[in-house]
Amino acid sequence: MPCLPQKVPVITSLKNSYPGYFYCLEEDNEGNIWAGSGSYGLLRITPSDRDPGKPSIKNYSTGNNLSNKTGVQTIFKDSKNRIWAGTDGNGLHLYDVGKDTFICLNEWLNLPGDGVFSIEEDGRNDLWLGTNAGLVRLTVPQEPEESTFQVYTMRHGLQDNTFLRGVSAYAENME
Repeated sequence: MPCLPQKVPVITSLKNSYPGYFYCLEEDNEGNIWAGSGSYGLLRITPSDRDPGKPSIKNYSTGNNLSNKTGVQTIFKDSKNRIWAGTDGNGLHLYDVGKDTFICLNEWLNLPGDGVFSIEEDGRNDLWLGTNAGLVRLTVPQEPEESTFQVYTMRHGLQDNTFLRGVSAYAENME
């Protein structure tokens, strides 16, 4: 997501409370900014209409099924407006709006590896995950626990099984 000029005061206000750096940013449909870091887990930043320099910040870490010891490497909003987080050491997570927490899908689905470094969505609404165990195509129906996946590795022609943070691409036809 490009950093929009009206969001700059929100981002710069974080430097005092959360020194360091953030790996990724994503904006949801409500205007919240989700920021993934290597030290603080994941932050949901809700800009204030009254004072853009003083946003409301909620931290998602160990109490919300995310570990602040494993950096949030990527955040993705899919076509169904769901928020996904990929971590280094704790795998793939899906935000549960009703419970205001994250669900670890690695545990539910027994996904390979524990690092998710990039997420893309294709024209069939499948998610493609760049992980530390290969490229994973995840088909997610309405109920996430019924998801299925297929793993592509060096056996399938990949140069390596480990993907770099934020590196992904798709064709113009979203395939």
